[in-house]
Amino acid sequence: MRGQDFDHEIGRQRDVSNRPRIGEMLRAQEGNIGSPQPFDLLTAVPAAIRANQLGWGVLSLVISHGLSFYWNYIKNGEYQRASLNALMGQPYGRVVVLHLTVLFGGWVVMLLGSPLFALVLLVVLKTAADWRAHQAERRKFAPA
Repeated sequence: MRGQDFDHEIGRQRDVSNRPRIGEMLRAQEGNIGSPQPFDLLTAVPAAIRANQLGWGVLSLVISHGLSFYWNYIKNGEYQRASLNALMGQPYGRVVVLHLTVLFGGWVVMLLGSPLFALVLLVVLKTAADWRAHQAERRKFAPA
């Protein structure tokens, strides 16, 4: 029955129609949960960007990726040549490289006792790998 629940302790039905619904319970617990709520990110992320002085870096990434998206994907018509399977599979090669870099980079830092050399090497290798991957991606989706 709707609004009824069987209470095993007292062995009979009890009225639960005034019991709060799941949504009401979650809204009531919003402030008590340790992890941030989804819409808290709309205020937390800009605050973190300001607090860590990342504004210029984030702005340059947004401009760079926005221009690349417009120029390559829309203006040059890559959306007409790219299949969903190809687009969905693209990140996995980079994820493997990322994991190998973290593992071997950590090993190099432990050997040298300083993260500075590993950081410089990571920046150089990452930039070169991204440039090469970008060029390969442009060739892959270039007009025939």
